[in-house]
Amino acid sequence: MPVYLNAFEAGTDPASLGFPHQPQGLGVVAMTAGALFGVHLESAVPAARDGAVAALRDLMARHGAGPILALYGSCNHAGRYPEAGNRLAAWQAEMEGIARQLGGWHGPARGCNTGFIEPRPGTTIEYQADYGRGSCRIEYRRAAAAPPGQLHEIDGATRLVEFAV
Repeated sequence: MPVYLNAFEAGTDPASLGFPHQPQGLGVVAMTAGALFGVHLESAVPAARDGAVAALRDLMARHGAGPILALYGSCNHAGRYPEAGNRLAAWQAEMEGIARQLGGWHGPARGCNTGFIEPRPGTTIEYQADYGRGSCRIEYRRAAAAPPGQLHEIDGATRLVEFAV
């Protein structure tokens, strides 16, 4: 069962982190050799976002996290960057800023534009660690009703975006 992070919460788990999907939310995960560290950025307003990323950085320092192996961030690009002419470029710029705040980290940044899942209340995004591959599987649930909705893997071949930070 993943640790779920609500708006502006930072947390850690060795196996999985989850984020309730919100129209403007960005679920950020930093994968290290032994744990996933994450923060749920509900706002793209720089002061709020930067404060939450600083809390993630501090949490990682308190836990002796070690180096980041990969950085993840998934959101509905239309909801998070509604005014951007190029929403993919806006996501990349935000991920680069987060990487800088996490100590100037360089490496792969991966994520998914979750608009294709047609998010609605109860939708969650989950990151599952695969330490053997040094990566995370990104999955989603359409509803958090009891019993929970079926977990669906996001197809990395067609939906995952990756670039070097």
